Amino acid sequence: SRSFNPGAVKSSSVASGQMAQGDAALLVGRRKSVLANFQADQLDSNAIQSVAASQRAADEEQQNARIMSSRALAVAAASGGGASDPTVINLMAKIAAEGQYRAQSALYQGEDEARQQRNQASAQRYGGQVALSDAKSAQSASRTAAFGTMIKGAGTMYSKYNAGIGATNDSGDSFAAYSDDPTGALYSATGDDIRARR
Repeated sequence: SRSFNPGAVKSSSVASGQMAQGDAALLVGRRKSVLANFQADQLDSNAIQSVAASQRAADEEQQNARIMSSRALAVAAASGGGASDPTVINLMAKIAAEGQYRAQSALYQGEDEARQQRNQASAQRYGGQVALSDAKSAQSASRTAAFGTMIKGAGTMYSKYNAGIGATNDSGDSFAAYSDDPTGALYSATGDDIRARR
């Protein structure tokens, strides 16, 4: 029987390593994608909370403006003025305008924060997609390299074990080369030896 070939085992080992490397790369890529999507979801949630918080802040500013207007009107009445007094009207208008400005500013700030958080979420998702795509490409490349390694190993085995078959020695006998030595040394056999070994 033909002997154990260290070269074939080495090729198989290298191919297995290449396959494992590709699978590991895919696993890392998937984990990065999952983490990126999780972080993106958190950012989307933060964006919703930012808008809600800004709306509450705007409502508080408008409520404060109404309270200040009521107090100003009460002070004016106590001083002998009325709601139709030009000074009181101007003061009430300024208080209302200030309250409206503060409310709009709060809404704008919340929307701006939410927009930035949504943009960050989109960037996170895109980064996760790129990581997963790169990982799949790495796995595919590793599989291709492993296949090439196995093909190369098979070709080497074929060349080694079939070298000399069909050739003749000085006596005209067919001979072939076998490797019965674990070190890979070749053994030349005559046609009669080949038939006996088969």
